[in-house]
Amino acid sequence: MNQPMKSVKLIDSIREYIISGQYHPDSKIPSIREFADRFNLSFGSVNRGIDYLVSQGLLEKRHGQGTFVVSSGRERTKSAKYIISIFYANINHKGYCGKALVGIQDYALANNCSLSINYVNFRDLDKAAYAFGIKNTDGSIFLGPYDNSPEKINILLPTVGLAMHDSCDGKISTMDIDPVSTAELACRYFKDKGIKHLNVIGHYYKNYKFRHEIFIPLWEASGGKVKLTIYPEWDQIRSGEAYFFTSASVFQDYSLKQLEKTSRILSETNTVLTIDGQNLIDPSYHYAPTISIDWKLAGELLIEECIKRIRNPGSPVRRCYVYGHLFEQ
Repeated sequence: MNQPMKSVKLIDSIREYIISGQYHPDSKIPSIREFADRFNLSFGSVNRGIDYLVSQGLLEKRHGQGTFVVSSGRERTKSAKYIISIFYANINHKGYCGKALVGIQDYALANNCSLSINYVNFRDLDKAAYAFGIKNTDGSIFLGPYDNSPEKINILLPTVGLAMHDSCDGKISTMDIDPVSTAELACRYFKDKGIKHLNVIGHYYKNYKFRHEIFIPLWEASGGKVKLTIYPEWDQIRSGEAYFFTSASVFQDYSLKQLEKTSRILSETNTVLTIDGQNLIDPSYHYAPTISIDWKLAGELLIEECIKRIRNPGSPVRRCYVYGHLFEQ
């Protein structure tokens, strides 16, 4: 059965929940009506998406009971070439890391690899959690800003990291949206809107910090004025002003606060732009123009890089960037 195009976002979301363990084997998934409301789809499109996952052996329909998870899609096999440990920030996390996880699984299935997923927030990653997570595995992947972990970890296996900037003393290949092309796209976007004075809302995570460090000189060189603030108080966000959020999650925090106070989301009252495309993935995110990449493809590239490093021990780490695209609809 071919994958129905209108249901791709739903299919990837359900797969993410299954792979990550949020939907575990023999658990009942939400109803067709719930999915239709969440993803703004017709009942028919939801049903076709679920039928596709049934055909893939991940779900089964039980008459009079609903639809249930059959397989996690990541069972280990004795014939697996490699076992890759995945460090995943949160079992309930939805967004680009989850989308990348789907891409990782696709590549693993196609190349006879097994995944071992560890639910460890980067703030909780210590030497013991790391040692437990990589036990009996050949390589590891960090999904999220683990280069901000408070405890320094001695990386022992070929490792790659998504949305990380620090290579951890030259031991981790990193991958993220390209900050240079993103800065160029952002400058063009705000210039086209006639913006001269811009507020940049930054973040203290290393990869987000690098984004504003690349963008600000480029914006100033184009004649623009800029004010950088790291997590300002909500009441410092002024209606009618222009804001560039280096993290879509930070935009969501402020937009939720504004919705609560004014009944309007932030992109309705201000010229805004975000990075990461979370609202393209997670239906709960408020709308905003965004610069994003194909995070599923990034996941495939991530595990490919990990396997290359497993096959070539001692090979130098790489900083890999993927060109972003502007999404305004």
